[in-house]
Amino acid sequence: MKFFTYDFQFFFSHGLIIATALYATLSYACRPTGKSVLRVAICTNIYVLAVGVFNQITGSNYLFICHKPDTASIMDVLGPWPIYIIP
Repeated sequence: MKFFTYDFQFFFSHGLIIATALYATLSYACRPTGKSVLRVAICTNIYVLAVGVFNQITGSNYLFICHKPDTASIMDVLGPWPIYIIP
C-alpha cells in the first residue's frame, strides 16, 4: 500500500504543476513570450548548477544530475550521463 501512496503523491503533486500552468494561461490570459521562456531556461540552469554543487558537497543526487537512478526508469531511454540531463 505504501508504494501506491507514494505513486499517487508523486503524480498528483507533479500533475498540479502542469494544472497550475494551464490554469494561469487560460484563466488570466498569461501567455508565454519568448523572453519569459528564455528567463525560465536561464533560471532552471542556475538552479541545476546550484543543486549540482550541493550534490557534490553532500554526496547526494537530487534531480538525478550526478547519475541515473539504480532502478529502471523512463530516464533509461534518454541516453547515458550527461546526455540525459539535456532533455
